[in-house]
Amino acid sequence: MSLGKHGVIRNFILNMIWLAFAVGAAVCFTAGEGHLLFGAFIYILLITAVLVFNLFPARKWLKAEYTTCYVGGLPSDEYFALRENGASELEIRRKMVDALTVMQKEAREKAAREEADALRKRAERR
Repeated sequence: MSLGKHGVIRNFILNMIWLAFAVGAAVCFTAGEGHLLFGAFIYILLITAVLVFNLFPARKWLKAEYTTCYVGGLPSDEYFALRENGASELEIRRKMVDALTVMQKEAREKAAREEADALRKRAERR
């Protein structure tokens, strides 16, 4: 299941297509003097169950955790806003360098803290 902007509609359409194909296959098989065993009906029932589940407001039960996408160190929203507003390539690149510098500094500080914690824990065990 997708909790994205168009996820519910996409899931509904895909489920309807799967259900139509499953029913169509069953009809074609039985029209050709074939005999369906219970597996085909279970398959159709399961597709219908998924369809019903997707119709419920699953967003209330599942929390979506969105992460920020970055373009060269800039959040994608900020990057595309700069592009739309006609910012020069040089200005965008400078902002990218600044953002990446901050990210590197934070990563180094985090690594140093983790290393210090590991050393402290090792010292406490002795």
